[in-house]
Amino acid sequence: MKAECQDISGEQIRMDNAVSIAAANKKRAIVVVVDPSKMVGVDGVPINILNRKEVAFWLRRVYKSTIVKIRDDEQAVKFTRGGLEDDLFKSRGKPRREAYADLSDIVQNSIYYSYELGDIKHFNVDKHRTYYGAINIDSQNYAVRLKINTFIGSDVGLFKDLDIREIKSPSLCIRGGSEKSQIRTYQDEGDIVTIPVMEIVKAFTT
Repeated sequence: MKAECQDISGEQIRMDNAVSIAAANKKRAIVVVVDPSKMVGVDGVPINILNRKEVAFWLRRVYKSTIVKIRDDEQAVKFTRGGLEDDLFKSRGKPRREAYADLSDIVQNSIYYSYELGDIKHFNVDKHRTYYGAINIDSQNYAVRLKINTFIGSDVGLFKDLDIREIKSPSLCIRGGSEKSQIRTYQDEGDIVTIPVMEIVKAFTT
């Protein structure tokens, strides 16, 4: 689907992003605990996450054509074979591939940050939307940057890119469920752990 001509000035983009970035910087992202043991074949045997073909097959089997909704802005996101495999091609290192184990949860819990317009190279794209989130893999916290492509005339965006950066000493907020609303310094199973979006973004800029 070819996008219609977009009549959005550079100044409008800057203004839009200034508002959305200011809003995002006041938020905290829920830390998604990633469980790499979910990455198993149809026979139940763990896949080799360093083998691109095995990971690609697993991604298609688990996520292809799945649609999830981002809680922060209610943007619907669809996983396609092209989007998943393009991201896998760029994926380097064990942690980034392990993050695929809980990709749906990562997308759902990300926070909207800013956008860029589609260009000549991506003529059918209305906007490249950027989101930030946080994950924990084997007790290590990582910042997440997610990119989604949206299209004029469609409410459903397409997953485009997932990147992660290590956060060595995050400012964690740990709290229990509705029956335990107080902030605590220790964590129990089932607790909600969050990290400030500003700190997450900083992991990609420093």
